[in-house]
Amino acid sequence: MKFDTYLLVTVLSLSLPFHAAKASEESFTPAFKKCMSNSNGITVAMRDCYNDEIIKQDARLNKNYKAFLASHDSDTKKSFVEAQRLWLKYRDANCNAWMATEAGGTLALLVGDSCNLKMTAQRADELEIPASFSGIWRGERGEQISLSLTLKQTGNEITGTYCYMDGGDQIDCPAIGESDPLHGVVKGSSAIVWFPSTGGEPDKRKARITLKKEGKISWELLEDPDCCFTPTPHSFETLNRTG
Repeated sequence: MKFDTYLLVTVLSLSLPFHAAKASEESFTPAFKKCMSNSNGITVAMRDCYNDEIIKQDARLNKNYKAFLASHDSDTKKSFVEAQRLWLKYRDANCNAWMATEAGGTLALLVGDSCNLKMTAQRADELEIPASFSGIWRGERGEQISLSLTLKQTGNEITGTYCYMDGGDQIDCPAIGESDPLHGVVKGSSAIVWFPSTGGEPDKRKARITLKKEGKISWELLEDPDCCFTPTPHSFETLNRTG
């Protein structure tokens, strides 16, 4: 059977109000998104996409669960082992209930697959231990351009300052006593941060900071309304920890 892909996505979304808990679809792999795009709404193809992604997200959940348990004391471990057992029962019962709303048939199977995938991805996100982004880093691009970051992580929140230099010009370097212009959220080994435009408008620019091997990080500018009018730190493959 073949479904209109837009209609199907709408039906699945309406059938799953736990989306309000925002199971992170950003955690889905690019392969899954490409697979669904190429499925042409064909049921068998879509179910194959879901099943492959469920396997990957389940593996991510197991990895995060084990790491989470290893980071806590025995009493906390015991509590979360029981919580995980109950969560698995709830996930299966919840998805079966949503399948029942479709009274059987092909769409019910797709609703069940979608429910399973999103709940599994959400749980994997919940148990993921954020990487540590507290420290000082510096990176260079050529002989004239450099970027320095001073970051502090508290829980899954991150704040900090940055100083971008182009030749002898200091661009957006913090003044003495200035509050931290960078702020954002850590998710796994990456953090999304917002910071003011060159004109001082808050939260107009957006960047991704990614923790790499040996404590190094990378910086990728995602949004900048000033664009080409003012120099801005676009991309630094590697910034080395200096403190």
